[in-house]
Amino acid sequence: MIMSRNMRVLHPCAFFLIALAAIIATPLGAQDKPETPPQRPALPFDIRTPYYMDFAVQLQTHVYGRQEDYFALWELYKDNLETPEEIRVWQQKIRRYAVNCIGGLPQTDAPLNARLCGELDGEGYRIEKIIYESRPGALVTSTLYIPKNLQGKTAAVLFACGHAEQAKAYPEYQAVCRRLARNGLVVLAVDPMGQGERKSYLNEKGEEYVRWGTEEHDYAGQQCWWIGQSIARYFIHDLRRGIDYLESRPEVDSRRIGITGNSGGGTQTTWMMLAEPRLAAAAPATFVMRRRDYMWTGQAQDSEQIIPGGTLNGLDHEDFLISMAPRPTLVLAVDYDFFNIEGTRASVERARRIFKAMGKEENLEMATDRVTHTYSPALARAATEFFCKHLLGKPSDQVDHADPGAPLPVEQLWCTKKGQVLLDHPEAKRAFDSNLETYQSIRKRESDPAAQAKAAEKFLASAVKRFRKPCELSARWPYSDRVGDVSVHQGFWFSEPFMCNAGWFIYNAEKPYEELVIALFDRGTQDLENRRDWVNQQLDAGKAVLAVNARGFGHILPRSISVRAGVEDRYGTIFKFVSDSLCIGDDLASMRIFDLLRVIELAHEDPLIALGQRPVRLYGNGLGGYYAYLAGALDKRPRTVEVEGVFFSADSLIRTRNYKVDRANQLMIFGMAARMDLPDLRPLYEGRELIIRRPFDAEGNEIALK
Repeated sequence: MIMSRNMRVLHPCAFFLIALAAIIATPLGAQDKPETPPQRPALPFDIRTPYYMDFAVQLQTHVYGRQEDYFALWELYKDNLETPEEIRVWQQKIRRYAVNCIGGLPQTDAPLNARLCGELDGEGYRIEKIIYESRPGALVTSTLYIPKNLQGKTAAVLFACGHAEQAKAYPEYQAVCRRLARNGLVVLAVDPMGQGERKSYLNEKGEEYVRWGTEEHDYAGQQCWWIGQSIARYFIHDLRRGIDYLESRPEVDSRRIGITGNSGGGTQTTWMMLAEPRLAAAAPATFVMRRRDYMWTGQAQDSEQIIPGGTLNGLDHEDFLISMAPRPTLVLAVDYDFFNIEGTRASVERARRIFKAMGKEENLEMATDRVTHTYSPALARAATEFFCKHLLGKPSDQVDHADPGAPLPVEQLWCTKKGQVLLDHPEAKRAFDSNLETYQSIRKRESDPAAQAKAAEKFLASAVKRFRKPCELSARWPYSDRVGDVSVHQGFWFSEPFMCNAGWFIYNAEKPYEELVIALFDRGTQDLENRRDWVNQQLDAGKAVLAVNARGFGHILPRSISVRAGVEDRYGTIFKFVSDSLCIGDDLASMRIFDLLRVIELAHEDPLIALGQRPVRLYGNGLGGYYAYLAGALDKRPRTVEVEGVFFSADSLIRTRNYKVDRANQLMIFGMAARMDLPDLRPLYEGRELIIRRPFDAEGNEIALK
């Protein structure tokens, strides 16, 4: 057989493969199988609007700008304080406000039930290990340094420990206490909660499940914010009871009690200067600064260092000093501190004028050392001379500045057998327990569900709208794409002056949509890539989607201002802005709910969206679902509100010692738990469709809604 050169002899198996290929190529319908709908091409979700607007700085400039306005306003006000009478009125005002803003102070009339847990002998002093009860069942561990060979009563100094794990046993703090005691001063060094022998989150083996110190303070402090208080009230109370204990000692002259401490102990010292009129002298160390200067460092602060509404009402670090005037005050600072020295000098100089107006300019002093953040030997010497001068009348040339010697091992200063109060006394009360008791006493609820819904609506509306300045939305959609039958528009609009939100409008370009779905996902539009199937389902159902971001959310997260933590981590950027917002009486959750209310306005006004009479569905999941549910309660225009995987029980957050709520500070509306909870708002949805899927409590357990 003759074959052309283009022909090949086929192997017998090839005929089988050709036949199989023909079967595979046969249309599905020819094989009586259901037809698969064509896949929609991938929609473009890359963000391009930052070419028009720098979203990454807007939340920062909004919060910082509002603070700057208050800084300027109140500094001008205090510049006009001239007479002792005017100053005393201001002192009374800031004391009253400082106590009110943290929720008041616990009662101090309960028995101290102080007990001696051991004694140690030192060079020129002895140490008593003391446990006292600041509140019934709340045990405070401390060491009392008593000078030897006392002749009658003497002065005393309360030592507030900073953020060192060993607290009263920290070598640096032992050295300061020894210096003071060797010079004739009784010294009471107190373990603050979360440090020393007072860690609050331990298992039965003594292992931490919340880290000691600032992490514990913030963890418990969150719960205080939710009921409209501050964990600072417990720090202050423990130290005030320390003064009560000192006054009970036969060695102490109650008219001559001072206080000192650095870092977190400096925080406690300044709080005591505001709240405690019994103090005769104070030496706060490595904490006093000025909030305006510190704000621009980008650094966060601990819960007890944040004064809710403080900046709004004029409280700054100069007021800690003003509150002591004309009593002797020594500000101790270091040149290389993260509490910037410029702010320290500014506050001291501003307060100096007040001391001068009260005839005691010489009673405000400042001592510095060229080191980093520490209660250095140089500062300790300055503090010793200061207290000797003002509490003992001892001239500086008679002060003993000998080296304090080697510190005692931590275990020797234990008041407890196992080194932790909770291991010796598991029943002891912690900040969580006291906060829960307070919550139960102040929690307000109407007996009638409809009345409670109205009360909750009033509280929520006040929080969301109080500080807002709505402006023209001025929406613009500079980027548009067409993918098959779908149009995708990317745009932004103004919620408040200089505060943009952004999002995507997605719809079928070939037929009118039947319903608009406003969607706020858990991570805003950053979740769009993972929610493509959901978006396509909405489009297939004849709906249009407006996927949005509130301020500082999703694709418009602020850029990081911290090298210590990620944008949404503890001590990170959002943490900082939440804290700063608290200082001006605001919170990020309220701001974002307001943004979502403006999106509902946008949907009804924007010509591109062209809503007309079509219904609006408000959808959210996770954090976005929390905001959507609260926004939907305030704005009745969405006919359907659908949320899923949403935190739904503020009450459980207060009642749960070991809560597991992601980004709790972004959910927090200050004082909300005391006034309302999320289920209280459900009657406001009457006549509309409300869909709640997988609501959960503070332990992560799904809630069965009635």
